[in-house]
Amino acid sequence: MFNINLPRIYGSLILVLQKISSRRYISGMHHRQMHLLGHQERKQETKVGILDSLSIFRFLTNHLKWLYQRKLLTLIIVVVLTSGLVSCSDRFSDLPQLSAEKAVTTSSSKIFEVSPPEIIQQLRQAIDIYKPQVTIQSPQPEQIFEDNTITVQLQVKDLPIFKSELDLGLYVEVILDNKPYKKIYDLNQPLILSDLEPGTHTLKVFACRPWDESFKNEGAYAQTTFHIFTKTTNNNPAPSLPLLTYNSPLGEYGAEPILLDYYLTNAPSHLIAQEDPEDEIVDWRIRVTVNGTSFITDQWQSIYLQGFHPGKNWIELEYIDDEGNALPILGDF
Repeated sequence: MFNINLPRIYGSLILVLQKISSRRYISGMHHRQMHLLGHQERKQETKVGILDSLSIFRFLTNHLKWLYQRKLLTLIIVVVLTSGLVSCSDRFSDLPQLSAEKAVTTSSSKIFEVSPPEIIQQLRQAIDIYKPQVTIQSPQPEQIFEDNTITVQLQVKDLPIFKSELDLGLYVEVILDNKPYKKIYDLNQPLILSDLEPGTHTLKVFACRPWDESFKNEGAYAQTTFHIFTKTTNNNPAPSLPLLTYNSPLGEYGAEPILLDYYLTNAPSHLIAQEDPEDEIVDWRIRVTVNGTSFITDQWQSIYLQGFHPGKNWIELEYIDDEGNALPILGDF
């Protein structure tokens, strides 16, 4: 964990992109396909600089070395997941819509949704040409091990993961049960899980951008459940039920805005859930509570928030039905 001056980082990154542009790397028209569940596939034609990731982060490294020595207020995030860990292919929309002009408020604080920093929007144009495909090769689903130490083998396609001198880079996030996640920058290095408790465990892996925002394209997330010596009911999410996996924020931050990011799997399509009010398919939303301030979203997307206070902050995510009732998610999560 570390404290950094995020506004100064964004300013430095803008200089980086300007220098990249002036050096005239390969550029041209690039077609990106945007996949939104419940919407027709559409093509967006944008003019972007086609840069390899190493070139981008060499510039980042050159311009960010001094930033680790700068400290501002400390924002400590305490995460509460009342209904489970998550991932899915729907995108949520705020209900009510949260915007830069409108804040959800309490008597003591104001939480705003703001646009992503401009430099993040620019970097995404270079990075979002990738559609990572993540596979867990080992352990296999429902595999039983006769040892409490195992080796995890991952395969990642269409994403050049690596780490620069300042720990910046594209990576995959590995989460075992409810334990703190690990960032993996090199698949050639062995990933060993040791001292595992006997019983059932669930491993979740997904691809992330350098600023911790997860890729949400189909195939960017993988999950498997395995067992040490024997099967138990703990850490065993039902494969047909929604699973909510928290990603960000976590730890200490130097400034705002702060990214809220999570993964949602197995949630039904809103179109299907709303098609027949008599069926047993329940529509869903996500209720986000930050320091007692709540808002609801029915789209799965990353959100940048502002309005945190210095010191300890907390966030709670709840998977709810269309009447606001918290829905159960099986498994010890």
